[in-house]
Amino acid sequence: MNSAFIDKFDAIAQTRPTQLALITEKASITYAQLQQKAKHIAAGIQSEIDDDVEGVVLCLKRDDALIATILACHYLKIPYVPVDPRTANEKIDHILTQARYLYISNAKTNQCQPAVSITQLLKVDASFEPESRARASQEAYRIYTSGSTGDPKAVMVSHDGCANLIEYFGALLAFQPEHTWLSSTSIAFDIFFLEYAVPLSCGGTVIVLTDQEIQSAQQVARQVQRWSPTVYQATPSLFKGLLGYLETGWRFQKVLVGGEALSPQLSTSLFERSEWLCNVYGPTETTVWSTAHVILQAGDTRIGRPIRQTQIWVLNEERQECAPGEPGRIYIAGDGLALGYFNNPTLTASKFTEVCVGGHTQRVYDTNDIGYVDHEGVFNFLYREGGFIKVNGHRVEPTEITDALETIEGVSGSAVIPLYDARSDSTKLIGWVECSGVTEATIRAHLEAKLSYYLIPHHLYTLPALPYTLSGKIDGNQLEAMSHQRMNEAPIPSALPPKEEAIASHPVGQILGQYVDITRMSKDDNFFERGLTSMQAISFHLDMLDLYPNLELHEIFERPSFDKLTSELECI
Repeated sequence: MNSAFIDKFDAIAQTRPTQLALITEKASITYAQLQQKAKHIAAGIQSEIDDDVEGVVLCLKRDDALIATILACHYLKIPYVPVDPRTANEKIDHILTQARYLYISNAKTNQCQPAVSITQLLKVDASFEPESRARASQEAYRIYTSGSTGDPKAVMVSHDGCANLIEYFGALLAFQPEHTWLSSTSIAFDIFFLEYAVPLSCGGTVIVLTDQEIQSAQQVARQVQRWSPTVYQATPSLFKGLLGYLETGWRFQKVLVGGEALSPQLSTSLFERSEWLCNVYGPTETTVWSTAHVILQAGDTRIGRPIRQTQIWVLNEERQECAPGEPGRIYIAGDGLALGYFNNPTLTASKFTEVCVGGHTQRVYDTNDIGYVDHEGVFNFLYREGGFIKVNGHRVEPTEITDALETIEGVSGSAVIPLYDARSDSTKLIGWVECSGVTEATIRAHLEAKLSYYLIPHHLYTLPALPYTLSGKIDGNQLEAMSHQRMNEAPIPSALPPKEEAIASHPVGQILGQYVDITRMSKDDNFFERGLTSMQAISFHLDMLDLYPNLELHEIFERPSFDKLTSELECI
């Protein structure tokens, strides 16, 4: 039986009270100090809730209060629900209406339910009472992900699954009290759990970057080099962005890369830049990571073997095991299986099913992923089948976007497809909207008010009627062809007034033209609305540094038009 995370943390706080547990922008905190603050906040939460409260929604800035409040929830054995402060208000409203939640925030107010502040909780003059709740929850946390019905769905992750995960990765990483782990992952991304739980259960130190820092690959790279952490974890998308900012010859110590498919090119780059490299794989529904593969050869992209107390099978359409090398659907079983989807028994029954393998019936999670086992017994990921897609590490359900699009007056239909962009080695979301008299600006503003930032399509195209197949389904193949055509259309020479021709002759325009079609761009157009992706913005910034060495990456995101950016460049 694995010890619960909070029991491990408590034991270290007792035996190593002066050991440094946490480093943030404004504070360095020992285990004893963090334990004291967490229990103080836990007492404050106890004063705000009764036994009918089903969870604590956390929308907090990335500082010591965030970690202390998460620990408080672990102490109370009540699930926490992490929400990124960048989340759209409408999505937070939706979450808060799903259950009786306590809402704690120092980052975002909400009309649906008043927020309780950390300051309020710390003012409570009471002691933490460990056994005050009538029933302890099996859930450690509840993650709201993009939902197939258009609404976010909540995955209920268990304490047992979390305990198994940290037991495995603590051993795999040989994590020691003198080691550090730098955290740059959004709190709403399930891999964030590993970033605080492994070090705090092993006596190590968590370095938490700020909300501002994690939004810039340039700033993340600076902090990685400043701290040189023992362990750093990120998605392939983030690694692609920050590698260009690292000094020549600088190397990571230990790297975990996962959340998206690892390309041979990135595998090679990380292998050359790391003392130790591990590719990891797993859906939210099986507690962060379910496989791990230590890479010993550049270009290796395999996802590895199951972690402890985990079983994985590749099955064919008859749910029989596939032979080595034969592609099939990946199913996962074991301690990491989530408890299901909150308040959604139908979806839980369809995704968490039973299969009979080797004469034994097992409860499994159907990943929708296609892969195979090679002749060495190592699992390989091929592609995701139907349903959701991964964009920059985020899980995206196209129906969540189309549902939002079709609430716009004048929109009669819509479709969203992923499109691979070879120039940026990234996936773009392309939105097609069937409408009349609705502008792209109106559509984009509507989506920004309703959806999380990562769900906004990179390109939006309008048309009078969507294409359909003979069977009456939207023709995805035709939309893909149309998307390529739209993105590669020859420019119309007369599309811009003469004064805009200055963009093409300006050094900024010449560099920008490598990534977007500047012949169709006015000086006030938003780069990102014209198709620049976040990954391309990083490449654009790296190219700009030769001419403007003091330009910061965040300035491109804050001033994403030719006029605004060039005005800023005149000041630096």
